[in-house]
Amino acid sequence: LTVTTNTGTETVEARNVVLARGRSGNWYTPDALKQQVPADRLFHTSDPAIDDLDVAGKNVVVVGVGASGLDNAEMAAKRGANVVALARRTQDDAAHRPNFFGWIASNIGMLKHFGDMSNEDRYRFMLEFQIDGEPAPLDTYQRALDLGTKFETGRIDRIENADASSGAALGVHLHDGRVLPADYVIAATGNVTVEGLTGDEALADIAPHVQLWRDEFKPNFTVEEAVAQAQPYL
Repeated sequence: LTVTTNTGTETVEARNVVLARGRSGNWYTPDALKQQVPADRLFHTSDPAIDDLDVAGKNVVVVGVGASGLDNAEMAAKRGANVVALARRTQDDAAHRPNFFGWIASNIGMLKHFGDMSNEDRYRFMLEFQIDGEPAPLDTYQRALDLGTKFETGRIDRIENADASSGAALGVHLHDGRVLPADYVIAATGNVTVEGLTGDEALADIAPHVQLWRDEFKPNFTVEEAVAQAQPYL
């Protein structure tokens, strides 16, 4: 392999290459939010500018109730904001989702036998991590509640300038007709994994030679599963 880094180029011989690439770090904010919320009122949970945001007395809507969402809901509430955490399905998304990542961390030995599982079992196992993500610890959820965070469930229909009587800059309209007042919207919407190797410029030359899940296993997959299909087959 020819490897080029910031220190130069060298040739490396190897029987096996391990790609310990982790997550892509491509933080994801839905296009609908970017198109409808002014840039100075929209922040992703990964944005360091949140640390300097003056939210005292303001209305903050956090879209998403995973770990980063409730961390930011808690901090905004501590600073005096009126916080609403918006879940896609139910409030239980925040309170009772199993933490598969924590389970793996405390049972790391099971990974030794991951390869003994069938394709279908390994694939389903992988999807649990991809779709459910990292939930907030229960004590974070409880602190957010204690600080006055309100939990709402629903899908966003549109975001518009708010009626002056609401006292907020924006109105987050949900599909059922409810409107959440918002001065700031925080997107706790995670990140997007690079689709297989094709989205990684550093690996573009070897990508055509790597066997992917879609080459080996073809379930009737949903949109969420499409990213898993593009991952290397291990």
